[in-house]
Amino acid sequence: MGFCIKTFWFILGGSFFLCWPISSLYPKYRYLVSPFKRVLWDIPTHGEWSFQYLRRQAQIIREELIKREVEGGNSRKLANPAVDRYADRIMKTVPKIRVENSGSEETDTDDDDEGWHSASSTTSVFEASEKRSFCAHYAGAIGRLVVFSKGIRYVRSVPAKKEPWQHDFLELAEMMKVEGSAMSKVVSSPDQLEIKLTHESKLRIEGMKERDEAFSTIIAFSSL
Repeated sequence: MGFCIKTFWFILGGSFFLCWPISSLYPKYRYLVSPFKRVLWDIPTHGEWSFQYLRRQAQIIREELIKREVEGGNSRKLANPAVDRYADRIMKTVPKIRVENSGSEETDTDDDDEGWHSASSTTSVFEASEKRSFCAHYAGAIGRLVVFSKGIRYVRSVPAKKEPWQHDFLELAEMMKVEGSAMSKVVSSPDQLEIKLTHESKLRIEGMKERDEAFSTIIAFSSL
């Protein structure tokens, strides 16, 4: 019993006179010199458990989308071989056209007749496939915040369908849930999502009734 009491006071005195000054002067080493953290070193916190759960769910959705995409491609190939052979002959007769980007911010796509403009046309069809979209307001325009494989984008619905911006997940530096003004409660939902980018600019997305779902979806698919 005497040995246990001496050990207890030794650990308590060492924590107070040695570990506490080091953790105060050098905050980046605070976990290293904390005996409690060292005992519970590899046990995730509640926040870490939550992030791991979200990422597992996102991985399940990715696998289902890939499986659906593969099965859809195979079924289209096996649906009508005669049509596929006819399409292959037609494509062989069409001359290949090389399209070069002129350096403009927005490049026209095949939907120009409908007034559709995309902020980026470099991603493939699967990479740009939507995971989830959420109704929102941005810069006074009604539209949808879209979460896709590589990042997020905003698609304006009114007055014309347009994509003002698109950002990869690696460009996201900080994301916060904020509340709007009292006037926004009357006009629309007061819930807002503020996203800070790596180049110090900010995106404030307003009127988000599904803000919590959008926040969790971005965390899940970005794995950040």
